Amino acid sequence: MAASIFADMANGWDSTCGGGIWWSKDRNYKNAIANELFLSVAAHLAARTSDPANRAQYLAWAHKEWDWSQTQA
Repeated sequence: MAASIFADMANGWDSTCGGGIWWSKDRNYKNAIANELFLSVAAHLAARTSDPANRAQYLAWAHKEWDWSQTQA
């Protein structure tokens, strides 16, 4: 279920504001809480998967989200 939720969240990423995910599917604004939760889910999935390819994908998303969040500070 977590992987499915993550995939849905990842679909919310776009280039508006240089990246990040939207607060809702209405795409009205981006905020820290949604993006911090996205980072958390990516990192937790990376730590829990035994598949190296999935781990790399989740870690890449976690790093991408972290890098983006640092530009928003």
